[in-house]
Amino acid sequence: SLEPDKSREPSMVIEGDNRGFLTVRSTPGADTKIFINGKYWGRKYAPFEMLPVPLGKVDLQLYNATLDLEDKISVEVEKNRTKQVQSSLRPRKH
Repeated sequence: SLEPDKSREPSMVIEGDNRGFLTVRSTPGADTKIFINGKYWGRKYAPFEMLPVPLGKVDLQLYNATLDLEDKISVEVEKNRTKQVQSSLRPRKH
């Protein structure tokens, strides 16, 4: 679709065509902070599919505020490949 993706923040920048794709499955859904090579890159609500992301080490911090559940996932994203991850949200440690 040609509609602009309103859920994307301007911070979610990809240099050139150096990108891979990320699919995150999460039940229940969760707000996901995305870090690329240690730097905050943006956020998106999971589950989501085929999100274009820069290459490298991707750290995901998922949080469901309603149920106070969280998960942390680290993956390596390769060029033009899709990484699929499944979150396992757990009660947050206080």
